[in-house]
Amino acid sequence: MNRCECGTLVHQHRRMSYRFVAGQDLLGDWIVARFWNSLDQGSGRKRTLVYDSAEALERGLSQLVARRLHDGYEPLQPAAIEAREPTQD
Repeated sequence: MNRCECGTLVHQHRRMSYRFVAGQDLLGDWIVARFWNSLDQGSGRKRTLVYDSAEALERGLSQLVARRLHDGYEPLQPAAIEAREPTQD
């Protein structure tokens, strides 16, 4: 893994959001930063997991996402924005 992976999952029934960012930090460690909170409140929690290698991080991340999907979370699709050509006046 030589790029950053990130995603957002939402559980509509529980009104919860779960976000993650995975990649290599500035010290060279392979990490997954996880954030979750209620959709109705601003407060939430954060945890960071550290892995020994990129392969271990990919396995851990796939297990993490599979668990959230099993628990009823759904991926949040990013909004598509169309770029417009600048108008000339």
